[in-house]
Amino acid sequence: MPHWRKTSWAIAVWTGLIALWAISALVSVSGIEATSEAAQTGVAVGTTIGLTFVAIVWLLGLVPLALLWFGTRPR
Repeated sequence: MPHWRKTSWAIAVWTGLIALWAISALVSVSGIEATSEAAQTGVAVGTTIGLTFVAIVWLLGLVPLALLWFGTRPR
């Protein structure tokens, strides 16, 4: 394994957790059976809103981690 700094591991773990969250959300939505076109559209819109929320949470966690990563890098 490469010798990563602690903040590199934190970024990797954070991204992995968010990826698991997004995948689990997509899997749970895939089980929904929409009988009408309007229901299918509603599921699609809801999925888009949910994944946008996940992406925003990911960025809100990534920005401080990235700043910490840049601030602690060796010279």
